Amino acid sequence: MQKGRLAILLMALLLAVPGVKAQSNADVLRRMLHFGETHRALTPDTMETNVYTKYTINVVKRNAMLAAVPTMFYLLRDHKRYYFSEAYTRMEMKSGKQETHRYLHLSTVYHRHNTLPSMVKYLTPRVYDQKLFEDGILSPINFYNRKYYRYRMRRYNDGTSYINIRSKFRSTQLIRRGHVIVQDSTGQVLQFNFEGEYDMIHSVLNGTMHREGYNILFPDKCDVQAKLSFVGNKILCHYVSLYDQPFNLPDSIVESHDCALMDSIRPIPFSNEEKAIIAGNPYWFPSKEKKDTVSLSAAKDSIPQGSAQSGKKRRNWAKYVFWDVLGDNMLNKINANIGAEDKGQIKIGPIFNPFYFGYTKHKGVIYRFDIRGYYYFTPNNNITGRLKLGYSFKKNLLFYKIPVQWNFNRRRNGYVVMEFANGNRITNSRVLEDVKRYKTNDSIDWDAMNLQYFHDQWLHVGFNYDVIKNTLGVQTGFTKYRRSAVDKSGFKAAGRPAVYKSFAPFIQLQYRPLTDRVPLVITGEWEHGLKHFGGKIAYDRFEFDGQYVHYLPCMRNLQLRTGFGFYTHKGHDDYFLDYENFHEDYISLGWEDKWSGEFELLNSNWYNASSYYVRANATYESPFLLLSHCPLIGQVIEKERVYLSALAVSRMFPYIEVGYGFTNRVFSMGIFTGFSPHNFEGVGLKFGFELFNNY
Repeated sequence: MQKGRLAILLMALLLAVPGVKAQSNADVLRRMLHFGETHRALTPDTMETNVYTKYTINVVKRNAMLAAVPTMFYLLRDHKRYYFSEAYTRMEMKSGKQETHRYLHLSTVYHRHNTLPSMVKYLTPRVYDQKLFEDGILSPINFYNRKYYRYRMRRYNDGTSYINIRSKFRSTQLIRRGHVIVQDSTGQVLQFNFEGEYDMIHSVLNGTMHREGYNILFPDKCDVQAKLSFVGNKILCHYVSLYDQPFNLPDSIVESHDCALMDSIRPIPFSNEEKAIIAGNPYWFPSKEKKDTVSLSAAKDSIPQGSAQSGKKRRNWAKYVFWDVLGDNMLNKINANIGAEDKGQIKIGPIFNPFYFGYTKHKGVIYRFDIRGYYYFTPNNNITGRLKLGYSFKKNLLFYKIPVQWNFNRRRNGYVVMEFANGNRITNSRVLEDVKRYKTNDSIDWDAMNLQYFHDQWLHVGFNYDVIKNTLGVQTGFTKYRRSAVDKSGFKAAGRPAVYKSFAPFIQLQYRPLTDRVPLVITGEWEHGLKHFGGKIAYDRFEFDGQYVHYLPCMRNLQLRTGFGFYTHKGHDDYFLDYENFHEDYISLGWEDKWSGEFELLNSNWYNASSYYVRANATYESPFLLLSHCPLIGQVIEKERVYLSALAVSRMFPYIEVGYGFTNRVFSMGIFTGFSPHNFEGVGLKFGFELFNNY
């Protein structure tokens, strides 16, 4: 009897010791942080689920600047304050990539346009992954991210625990605060609540997770309260998504506005407020739901006047032209489907958007414009095209790049590509020297005519195919250049040609070892200039290039690039020769578009002035480097980079360039400085607007 009492007393003492309880809490926390890692192997590569989503939008404050926000233009054109939409969608997850097929879509937004598409990612959080959403925010439920959060636990008697979560410092890439309900024995998250601010949206995300099955790592319900604040505008949103809905609709139904069909599958009824928003709206067809026992007049009383439209107003043609024609096409993104089955799409950026401006040292202020399109003939056969434009106010020059690619066999990386583009005005003093030798009029001031400046245009055509799938590819084709003098008068006076053309077939080998796991690409290319097919310059050029991206935990990566090129033969009239892997980037469209692996301060004349080059570039990217740890400033920094580049060319060895860059929800900026053997090359700035890129 005494031994039994002694055992009970010892057990009570052990439970009272803080270290024992802390160890138990640590075990639960460890299981939670590793739950996704241990269960990911049980998740199939392809999953499907039917999703019902509804949301309301409350425009609290608005002004003319709301038109600068893509898709929000539709909330500015009328005088309504409340909007409601719902959709029924099939969602597919294929190897971590998400694809959607929307069957039904009903909305009170003008012409049922989509608005705030960036909110979709909040409805599919990846709780156990390193990134909570596809483009950002470190999840506090991932082992690698634990160093950025503080956890406090409260144990329940039912075998679950309440874990309070707070970030160690304010950052847009971290949730500010939140909590989860965890099952002690497994570490599985049962419920979650996260609050944070990312890309100008302050959100509170609530959800419940699947308890069992192949989709155990995904939520079965998400509820999001969000607020968008922008230059005096204030928008409140409430989204609800329910997964694993039982009704399977045929794929022939696409973007249908059938109210009766939606009524028959809607899993939750309308609230009185939602019915009041819908009532009398011209974009919502009458449905049985409106004839409920709930009084619509009573429901309308709960919504401020002006939230619903009633009656048919006579069209105001001035308003129609201003809003529907000019406004919709100049201030808003344009997405147009192509084909009877929507197999293709054209995406056009706003024709005028103040956030499409950028700046670099050499080109000054640049306005950018981008059009993309694609069309699928079959899942393995499609065609894509793009138009990239950039106007340099400093050089008074329009840059363009137009690539068109037909992927005839996507499984074997088989495609035919054609690209037509121009570049910066290039110079070559040898042309001026040769013109002077043939001069016929000594009274002409040849030096004042700037005869060394030439327009640069080229056409590139290539055929590519993987002889070893995903490992070894071969590309062959030709490149044709046309350089025309800016001032042709001097060439005419000397009897010399003002246009210089080259034609060169090429062959390229691409080696991609372990492509699925290691993003490493090694290429080797030989190009042979011919004095045929309009070409006037003979040469042989070899280039080798290697690019590697090493992904690290916590949204960090190390980007490396190295390569070299040389000419084994150059003719006497080789005024202009260009390298494929060593040239100036003319049109940069933001942080993710060639912001690393380039020389930002190098004078463009060095790119084609040497018979050889050797280059090396390294970029380290992280959400937390320098500015991210500073008070106030750090809480809006999304990513930071450190750049280091080295170059060797004839008459300049070595050339070193270092830089630092950062991006936030509004803009991206980089500061660079360069050093040549005998000179300090100064300091340069690169700037671009990033606002609403994800909208």
